[in-house]
Amino acid sequence: MAVGPAKQRGMNIDWRRVGAAGSVIGGIAIMHGLKSRRWRYLHTFGVALGIISTAAPILKRVKAIRAAQV
Repeated sequence: MAVGPAKQRGMNIDWRRVGAAGSVIGGIAIMHGLKSRRWRYLHTFGVALGIISTAAPILKRVKAIRAAQV
């Protein structure tokens, strides 16, 4: 199914802001220490946001390249 520019699916996500939020969350968890389970979970969440914000644009470009080749 062809999707034109006006009918693109998905949301416009600002991955730089997501990455920045992940960095802030991870930094706050580190400043408070990782002694309690709650702060470790918060740190893990921040790291996950950072990984996702890095990988998502790359995967989007790969998908666009593959679509252009077909």
